[in-house]
Amino acid sequence: MGFEKILVPVDGSPLSDVATEVAINSAKLFGSNLTFLNVVDFSSNSKFGHIENVDEILELQTEGQKATDRVGAKAKSAGIQYETKIVQGIPWEVITKLSKSYDQIILGVTGKGGIGGRIGETVKKVLDNSNCPVLTIKSGSRRIEYILFPVANVNEAAIRVAAETVKQVGGKLTIFVVKAEGIDEYPLMEEVAARCREYGIDVETKLGEGVPAEAIAAQSGMYDLVIMGTMSKCEGKVLHDGVTQSVILNSACPVTVVRAECKDCWCWD
Repeated sequence: MGFEKILVPVDGSPLSDVATEVAINSAKLFGSNLTFLNVVDFSSNSKFGHIENVDEILELQTEGQKATDRVGAKAKSAGIQYETKIVQGIPWEVITKLSKSYDQIILGVTGKGGIGGRIGETVKKVLDNSNCPVLTIKSGSRRIEYILFPVANVNEAAIRVAAETVKQVGGKLTIFVVKAEGIDEYPLMEEVAARCREYGIDVETKLGEGVPAEAIAAQSGMYDLVIMGTMSKCEGKVLHDGVTQSVILNSACPVTVVRAECKDCWCWD
């Protein structure tokens, strides 16, 4: 797989601008087409899910236009192919629906209403329901070369994303396993490494100890990107205050979350 089409939700917030920078850098690496999306959420301004004040409607639409115009100008200046969309609706529902047509979503951990140290509700719901990998942005961006791939099982979807990312950026992949009860670490590392090598990339393996989320976050400072595989849709929510959520909040670099495929269950489409 490649990242030919990337969806970038923007709302005019500072972290949204950082996500745009990451998206533009990714587009340069992968030759991607970007779609900058602004969702005009009337329901957040009304108890009844609609706004009767015409001035208020126009203000929200104007803010959305300004946000997409600004990031579009940045993409144009960088020579990136892009389009902009302004859609009315509930942000996570719109993003999730559109995710079926994209190879990746890039969005900030918090938006305009976000609070430091917490993951926004929109991001949580997108992670739980997205049909493509989601790259979460918490801080600044840099060139992607060294990639950390923490594993606790064999997640084919995550292996594919990690291997293809490494191939396209000419990077280096480190498979990271944290010792834990119920995990046979050395066979797991070797199996995942073998699957990655089938894609024609070189990998190295590393063993960690301690609390998994803390160990991964500590390692993240030496890498440009963390790629984490997580459960499939039918297995439940991605975050549920677990390892993935903690890594997103504490990682020193961006984190891509890849849901496991669930081909044999009702949610596969």
